[in-house]
Amino acid sequence: MCFWPAAANRLYYAAYYAVSALLIANKDTAQTHQGVILVFGLKFIKTGIVSREMGDLYSKLYANRMTGDYDDTYTLKAEDVLPIIEPTERFIQTINALTQQLQESAFTKDA
Repeated sequence: MCFWPAAANRLYYAAYYAVSALLIANKDTAQTHQGVILVFGLKFIKTGIVSREMGDLYSKLYANRMTGDYDDTYTLKAEDVLPIIEPTERFIQTINALTQQLQESAFTKDA
């Protein structure tokens, strides 16, 4: 049995929820996965707050999730998923740190 599509799905969703929290902390909203990608790109990638490489990784995570969940013609393999586990961990750490900074600055403004 192959669990690589499930692993790709979990990697994407971990990143998705981190980015969603970042957008909420930044008082941005998005209604769809594509919307989250778009707003994240405009507010954080295009402005240079988050590197383009991290934006590319987030897009790859989304593409792998879509492939694993919906593409019956291709099955994700270890070589598709293993190389992005560690970068995804770093991505989430970076996004969480940014979210924390936004929360702290909002708290300071309110004080």
